[in-house]
Amino acid sequence: MDAKDDFHCTSALLRDYLEHFDMCTSRGPLRALGNLVSGILWTGSVQLTNAARLLADTPLRLAHEA
Repeated sequence: MDAKDDFHCTSALLRDYLEHFDMCTSRGPLRALGNLVSGILWTGSVQLTNAARLLADTPLRLAHEA
């Protein structure tokens, strides 16, 4: 399998996952949230981890919620 096949396979899995939460609408806040989730996953961003660290007041709480 080459990179193009990997991309299409992973995109299809992600689309199926987002459809479960009705995030594949043509427009609106759910579509925006779906696009954000896709972008975070595809870029390998650590922004969600950084946000969790800001909200967790202790390392134990961060580990518990992960």
